[in-house]
Amino acid sequence: MKNERMTMLWHPQNGDKGGGAAKSPICVKVWIESGVYLVDGSFILPKLTWMAMHEGQLDSRTLNLSKSAPKQLDLLDVCRVRATKSVDRQHYCFARADRSFMVQTQDEAYLFEARTQDERDRIVDAMKLLIARLASLLMLRDLRAVEEFFSCGGVPGEAPQWAR
Repeated sequence: MKNERMTMLWHPQNGDKGGGAAKSPICVKVWIESGVYLVDGSFILPKLTWMAMHEGQLDSRTLNLSKSAPKQLDLLDVCRVRATKSVDRQHYCFARADRSFMVQTQDEAYLFEARTQDERDRIVDAMKLLIARLASLLMLRDLRAVEEFFSCGGVPGEAPQWAR
């Protein structure tokens, strides 16, 4: 899961009951962005990152003019990753419970929808294992964490197409 980019639907949470129109799901590209291990021994944690694949508010027909940064969560901020059994229609009007999963932090919850139930189950299990491995390696101060989760001096983000 660390080396793949997945296409999913992100369901932004609607406001409190009776508040405005329902928010539509957004097709997003989701990936795990490597952390950066700095020379002085400090580091920037790996992140769960997602960005809209299409932006309907653009005035021109040119692609990828977005000046907005992708949404991100530090992997160690994630408290819970779970497959949904039911969905609160007050907050997530369009989500399919059988394909959705919730990523929860201390402050917020993010609902994503995979293409199939099998893909959802694979993503949920992989995220749980990934976060547990990162946390355990960092707690033990194991240098394998640097090799597996951090790039040394690299620039975070996606490599250009010609470099792949």
